[in-house]
Amino acid sequence: MAGALRNLRTGEFRDDLDDIIGPFGSAMLILNSATMNKEWRGTGVGTVLAGRAIKRLGTGCRGVACYPAPLDDPGESQNDGGRENAHQALHRSWERLGFEHYRKGVYVLDLGTVTLGRTLASLTKQVDALPQPDLDTWIDACTEE
Repeated sequence: MAGALRNLRTGEFRDDLDDIIGPFGSAMLILNSATMNKEWRGTGVGTVLAGRAIKRLGTGCRGVACYPAPLDDPGESQNDGGRENAHQALHRSWERLGFEHYRKGVYVLDLGTVTLGRTLASLTKQVDALPQPDLDTWIDACTEE
């Protein structure tokens, strides 16, 4: 990600990054990895949780960057296009938060705008509308692990 965001000769952010992220501030939040239990994938919960983490950790940053790629899961077959499907799902998930593709697979989000707050509020409403498990069933599932 460093090579995509910074000019490696000067150490400064690339000039064209200012076209996507406001030029004010010198700090960037880098989201290195995020994981979600398999049974929760595709529900939108992970996107909301990542957005909330970004909102909390990104205070004072001009933007946030990530490289959406599935983490290797040795138990899953990568031969049936599953990895490509996971890759596309991750791209859509980050785009729902307001991320834009910048270069070399790196996605960025301007934290100097209201985009994250608005999209996070909308996504939270969608997650809140999901069917909620019975409390006893949920507690039983948690204690089985």
